[in-house]
Amino acid sequence: MITKKNTYVILASFLFLSTQALDIYQSTTPVEKSKDEGKQVFERFACNSCHGNSGEMEGDFSTLKERFTAETLPEYINNPQAYDNKQMPVYDGMISDSEMEDLVAYLFLLGEELNRSDD
Repeated sequence: MITKKNTYVILASFLFLSTQALDIYQSTTPVEKSKDEGKQVFERFACNSCHGNSGEMEGDFSTLKERFTAETLPEYINNPQAYDNKQMPVYDGMISDSEMEDLVAYLFLLGEELNRSDD
């Protein structure tokens, strides 16, 4: 027999499990989404033509986190000549803020993957 108390217990359990599932979903999905979208930006702007598909060619992606933060890497990408990089094209005004966030997250991820492969 379903009582009022049982209804509250069922409802509370459902709400608890729903919030737990939402926390798990929110903690994993944006990373994967950002990775995929960052890779698309990387490929659309032909970054892979110089840096390779996983950052293994020109530039050292394995040390990105030592040299840049999430705030300074976009500045570098937008105007590499200001950092004495005369080979890399200027992307200022070409990459939207949301694309830049995805790209920066992807580049840091590539650096981490390169570090793991060195171990």
